[in-house]
Parts: sequence; C-alpha cells; structure tokens
Amino acid sequence: MSPKRILIVDDNELNREILYHHLSAAGYNAVTADSGLEAIRLADEKRVDLMLLDVMMPEMDGFETLHRIREKHPLSELPVIMITALSQSKDIIKALSMGANDYIAKPIDTAVALARIRTQLHLLESEQALRESQERYALASEGANDGLWDWNLKTQEIYLSPRWKAMMGFSDEHVCDADASWFERIHPDDRARVQSDLRRHLEGECENFASEYRILHAEGTYIWVFCRGLAVRDAQGTPYRMAGSQTDITNHGMHDALTGLPKRSLFLHSLTRAVNHQGKFDAHYAVLYLDLDRFKMINDNFGHQVGDDVLIEVGRRLDACIDARDTLARLEGDDFAILHREMPELDDALALAHKIQAHIAEPQHVNGRDIAMEVSIGIAYGGSHGDDAEVLLRNAHIALFHAKKMGSGSINIYDAEMHQEAVRRLRLESNLRKAVRNCDFSLCFQPQVELKTRELTGLEALIRWTDPELGVVPPSDFIPAAEELGLIGSIGDWVLEQVISEAKRWQAEGLDPIRVAINISPKQFSQFDMVDRLSHVLSKHAFEPKYLEIEITESVLMDHSDLAVETLNAIHRMGCRISIDDFGTGYSSLGYLKRFPIDCIKIDRSFVREINVNPDDAAITSAIVAIAHNLKMCVIAEGVEHEDHVQHLLDIGCEEAQGNYFASPLTAIETRRFLANLKQQSTNNMRVVG
Repeated sequence: MSPKRILIVDDNELNREILYHHLSAAGYNAVTADSGLEAIRLADEKRVDLMLLDVMMPEMDGFETLHRIREKHPLSELPVIMITALSQSKDIIKALSMGANDYIAKPIDTAVALARIRTQLHLLESEQALRESQERYALASEGANDGLWDWNLKTQEIYLSPRWKAMMGFSDEHVCDADASWFERIHPDDRARVQSDLRRHLEGECENFASEYRILHAEGTYIWVFCRGLAVRDAQGTPYRMAGSQTDITNHGMHDALTGLPKRSLFLHSLTRAVNHQGKFDAHYAVLYLDLDRFKMINDNFGHQVGDDVLIEVGRRLDACIDARDTLARLEGDDFAILHREMPELDDALALAHKIQAHIAEPQHVNGRDIAMEVSIGIAYGGSHGDDAEVLLRNAHIALFHAKKMGSGSINIYDAEMHQEAVRRLRLESNLRKAVRNCDFSLCFQPQVELKTRELTGLEALIRWTDPELGVVPPSDFIPAAEELGLIGSIGDWVLEQVISEAKRWQAEGLDPIRVAINISPKQFSQFDMVDRLSHVLSKHAFEPKYLEIEITESVLMDHSDLAVETLNAIHRMGCRISIDDFGTGYSSLGYLKRFPIDCIKIDRSFVREINVNPDDAAITSAIVAIAHNLKMCVIAEGVEHEDHVQHLLDIGCEEAQGNYFASPLTAIETRRFLANLKQQSTNNMRVVG
C-alpha cells in the first residue's frame, strides 16, 4: 500500500519545511503549497488524502480556501485540518462549520498533530469501506436472482429486498413483517420443520440455517423455495440479528442443484411406489442410508468448493454402483439414500453396501489433492422393517446412527430395538435441554486420600442428574449427548460456578481449604474462551487457584495438541493444578506428554479393579506410576475398593487414591459435614469414615 499523501498549505516556508520533515519521518508522502490558489490546483490535479491548511495567509486566507475546496471535495472524501494561531472559539467554530474536519493550534505539538492526522485518515478509510460495502450490497441486491432478507430478532422488524417481494408476488410498496409476510405463509405441512431448523440454528446446534419448503404466493398458489441464513450473535453468544437469502426452486425442487440427483421428496415418491408394489407382488427391496465420515473436515480444511467437488464425485460413484431400476438421492449435506429394488436375496443389500464402500474408498484427485473417503451405511429392509416410506427412511437413518457409533466405515442393519433406543435418545435429549435451562443437576464429592497416612488430600466433584421421567441418568449417557447438542459449555459453566461457590462457602464456615478437582470435557476444553471463563469465576469468588484441579483426558492432548499446550500453560500460570484423568485407556504419546504442564496422572479404575489377580493390569499400573514419577508427576488411583488394592498401590509407589474403600461420593451437605468432622478429629484417618 502506497503512503498517504498529505498536502501542507502555508505561506511560511519554515513552517512548511518543519511539517514536511515530521510527516516524511512518520512515513507519509508530504506535498507543499505556499498559497490557497496553489492548494486548490493541487487538490484538483493530484490525489490528496488529507490537507493541513493554515488559516492566516495573504491574498486568499484559509477560510476562503476551505470554502473553495469544499465546492468540489466533500468533507467525507478529503479531510481538512486547519492550522491556526487564532484562539477565539468563534474562529474555531467558523472553521468547523465551513467544513473543516479538525484543527491544530499553533505552536504545533508534533505528537498531537500526528495523532489527529492518523485519526482523520482512519475515519476516511472506514467511511470509504462502508460506502464500498453499501454499493456492493446494492449491486448484489439488484442483480441477484435470490431474494434477500434481514431480520432484527429483538424488534422483529424485517427487511425484504425488492427481489424477495417480486418472487412472492408483492409490490415494492408492500409493507412486510416476519409473521404475516413470511412464517404464516409457509405451508402448514412444512411450518413445524422450518421452525425446528430455525430454532436449531438460533440455539447454536448447527452452523447455518437452511430449509426447503413451500410458501404461499400472492396469487394464492404455493411455490417451492430454498431459504438459508446466518445469525449474528453478541459477545454472550445470543443471536440478535439474522440475514440470508431465498431462492425459488419450484422448477427444480425435485432434483439437487449440485449433483443433479433426486432430492428427498422424489426419493420418498419412488419409495412409496416400491412399498405399494411389494404389497402386491411380495418383492424384496431395501433402503440404504449413507453418510460420508468426517466430511466436515474437508470443508473446514480445504474449503466448500473442494467439498462440493467431492460430493459430485461421490454421487457419480454411487450411481455407478447401482442398477437402472434402483433410485439414488442426495437427501441433504453429505447424506445420500439408495432404494435397492427387486433383490433375489436380502443379503444383496449388504453386498451392495460393501461394493459402495470399496468404490468410495478409492482416493479422489480433487483440486490437486488426493482425498480418501469412508462411508457409513444404515440398512432397512422393506416389508420386515415397515410398510411406510417415511418409516422405512427413518429406520435406515436410525441404523446409520448406530453404524456411526461403531466407528468410521461401518454398516448396520435396522432392528426394532434400535427404534426403541432412538425414542429413548430423543427423550433424553429433550429432557436434557430442559435440565440445562433449569439447572436440574447436583454435585457429589468423592474424597482423595494420601495412601501412606490415610489423610485427606482433595475431593473430586462429580455431576449427577436425576430426571423426573428417566430417573438417575449416568454421566456416561448425558455428557456425550450434551457434547453433541452443544450444551456442554453451559453444563461446564454451571459445574465450575457451583464447585467454586461451594468450596468458598466451606472456607467461610471456618473449614480448612481443600483442593477440589473438576472434569473438563474435550469439547469444553476446545472452546476459545475456556481460560477466560475459568479466570472470571476464580476472580468473582476470590478463590485461590491452587485449590482447584483441572482434569482432562488423553484425547485432549492428542486431538488439540497445539491448542492444549497454550491453554494448559495459561491455566497452570493461574496456579491451578492439572491432571490427566483415565490415563492408559486412550492413546497418548510420551513425547507429547512431556510437552504439557501436567501435575498428576490418574490411573483408570479398569486397571485397578483386578490389579491383584491380573498380571497385565498390574504391569500397566506399575508402568504408569514409573512414567509419572520419571516426569515428576504424582499418581492417583481411581476405583480402590479393597485393602488389597491399597497394599499393591503402596508397593508400586502410588501416592494417592480414591474409591468406595475410603468413601463413596458424598452430597454437598454430606461433604460439608464430613469436612467439619475431620476438623474436629485429631487425625484425618479415612478408615473411620462410615
């Protein structure tokens, strides 16, 4: 970028030279003029970004020069800063009222002058950028085939572009509102789905809003449209505005624009015909529901254009795998479906699934890159798995869900138990959302013990959820669901707030300070503001960080290594203790491990359970203790249930432990009573805990 050109206008040669010197030293391209007439000529002939104009000049003073300048160069295009020795307010007001952007008093303070110049140039750039943006938007709005909309979520005011109104049969003068002009006109059969898609985006469950539906035209007929949009959120993540576009897809509503394949509506039409045919002729058929594994990584790493190219190629390969009598459709995103007709044997669908996986696994050469894909497949058989098109497609989708839980590239066949599990899952997710809104959770605390002395060393905070309908829901069920639903941040914030608040309350009641450990899930750990949230809660309660322990899993270190180093170092600098939970159950590199500021390793209960009878568990446990000690880390064993466990752990040098042998998890009230009893005793011997 070339340096900004500044025109210095002053009849005094010494003044011009001084300003020229300082501006040049600051990196500006300085130009000088010794009169008002010369200044006007240079402003007309050369591009000038800013003018420094002296007021007191012979023949044509600064006021007259400014008046002539403003006739051709408005205030928003050429900033003019007046240089004046006049100290009367009326002179300054006169200059500003005539179109001066600012003024500098003589004698000139160089630092102040440069600061004011920078400010005016920054304002000029901002105004130019805004003007260009507005012009681009106007051109795009006029030239686009899509209708544009901009919705203020707080006031419910909505802007609908002329193209949007024309698409709907409205005149340009039509007054629009979000309900009457839009939502109330959506076909009743589509309205609930559109509202669900919108809610999911506004609540942060999906990155974009995208929905295809029928909407009532002004002439009284329905047209098919594809609507997409994006919410703008404030610092707290609350959406306050949403904007997007609407495309009329009436003439191509049955086929996918990207791949040319049938869409869901046409696929369901074909499937309905197959269901009716099967009822008459007992013909076998199956629905295969396909999803590309880790497709989002392609979009994130290589861009959406590469992702689109991959989807087009996948569509071609799938089409090459099927017979002419079969139906292939792209349902949405990276989801495809196949109606496999007239199978001699039911296993033919399974054979087709394996054939598809082999074809998809062949690397694609896209945009100079070799990209290998895997596909997971759910299968539902016609007749045996339902005689309704929607039900069959749903069942195949449920089977796909279970296939993806099995791992990438898996195939699963639907059975009735899957449907029951899917219903339970939906109930769990619905009730979990309600629990998060109402904070319907509780905390338990399990003591941690120094093995040699049996003294209390800390507590681990454990979240509990008892649902009125589902009963006690274990964390192993609702924590993964919370991560998938995007609720883990809210739950993590609640746990952190409650733990710090409770521990601070114990101290206020005169109990001895005690270290408390909380678990941070991988998704919670990867949130960009996790460190800020932690720091805020600690400061809010004036809680000493040394009494807080952050537990993470090995996957955090492996999946987010660069982020993990930065984040863990920041947490460690605060003074918090850091431990690795369930060590040994995942995959970790010792080379990675030494990079992180880890204070403690926790041995998973699965190794402790049979430590006295299983040589492999005993060997693994001993190795973990040795590794930890070599890296100057302490060790806590989880799941200690017997004295034999204690003795073995002591023999291999394990320092601390927790488990029901010492104390089961205690409620907050029980924990307070427990700590009070310990304070009254002369020893903290954990064997006395009943």
